[in-house]
Amino acid sequence: MTDLPPHLVHSFMNAAINLGWQNVGQTMPNPSVGALVVREVEGQWRVVGQGTTSPGGRPHAEVNAFAQAGELARGATLFVSLEPCAHFGKSPPCVDAVIAAGIATVYAACEDPNPHVFGQGLGKLRAAGITVHTPVLGDEAMWAHAGHVVRLCLKRPFVRLKLAFSKEGSLSSRNKQPVKLTNAISDAHVHRLRSLADGVLIGSETLLFDDPLLTVRLNGYARQQPARIIFDSNLRTPLNARVVKSAEDAKTIIFVSARTPADAVAQMQAQGVEVIPMPMTSHHHIDVKAALETLSVMGYSSILLEGGAILAQACLLENVVDEVVLISTPTSLEGGGERPGLQKALEKQMSAGGFETSDDYYLDQDVWTIWRRKDHLCLPA
Repeated sequence: MTDLPPHLVHSFMNAAINLGWQNVGQTMPNPSVGALVVREVEGQWRVVGQGTTSPGGRPHAEVNAFAQAGELARGATLFVSLEPCAHFGKSPPCVDAVIAAGIATVYAACEDPNPHVFGQGLGKLRAAGITVHTPVLGDEAMWAHAGHVVRLCLKRPFVRLKLAFSKEGSLSSRNKQPVKLTNAISDAHVHRLRSLADGVLIGSETLLFDDPLLTVRLNGYARQQPARIIFDSNLRTPLNARVVKSAEDAKTIIFVSARTPADAVAQMQAQGVEVIPMPMTSHHHIDVKAALETLSVMGYSSILLEGGAILAQACLLENVVDEVVLISTPTSLEGGGERPGLQKALEKQMSAGGFETSDDYYLDQDVWTIWRRKDHLCLPA
């Protein structure tokens, strides 16, 4: 078997990483990994098996790829977007499946920060006589597995903040009435962002004024909905709120103060809502870091924070936001809206806080700008 040329190594790894994206938001608490089994067939390198981590986290990507490849996996090359696991969890180690399949060479995009795996999976493969190459497109893979990396390294979920601004840089109208800022194309992309998250988070003010449903509503979408998470220290969420009435269709979690009356908690729990008491800050707000740590322990790896301004700024100040999606719209609000110029203030805050713009593009007349803080994605020493 001839060696793979470098351009094909990058091409196959890029395909494996993209394959893993297919089930992001569906594999909690495991990362969504992509795996390709390739071999030379009649002088051409071809994919003979491919797999993605299954919804619910099992089977893992490698196992699914081997099931498709069958005996063609023996002597073949495996491309995987994350180091194969080396420990027993709810399923056997993937390294054992790699060895049993007879794989000759493994290209791993990056090591797994999980202390039960970190370097051990690749080490076991080398000990079995398998040639291992890593990292390959490591930066791309780290962002593809950002939720997994941040959860294990920082003990909290990856947080993506999404905010849409009016022409004046406001988030809302002066009279606090719901206002439609984004266009239909942007709306569809917001639903796509929701589909990539384990949970969608808002504050109580946003819930009271907008009464959002916070579900993924895309044509053909028939997968598990992300959890709806509300920070509501005084449990002002009404029992007829849409997130409460639909709690049987999509998990709903409300973080409250430990001093919340027990009868109010019981009424909410009777509707199928999970209510979790949290410590409070000196400003009588939910302790953001404590809540995110709790979500991490519960298995949540990625959160889409959709508002409002108070919660967004609190998360930025606490340094728990990893990516920010700012949508600038041409919609003008009467009187400039509430707090005109807030967008520029937040951009200044992000620049000072280690963020940098990584992308920007138009969706019709809405401008999407992506800000990232890359220093958070680091493997353990």
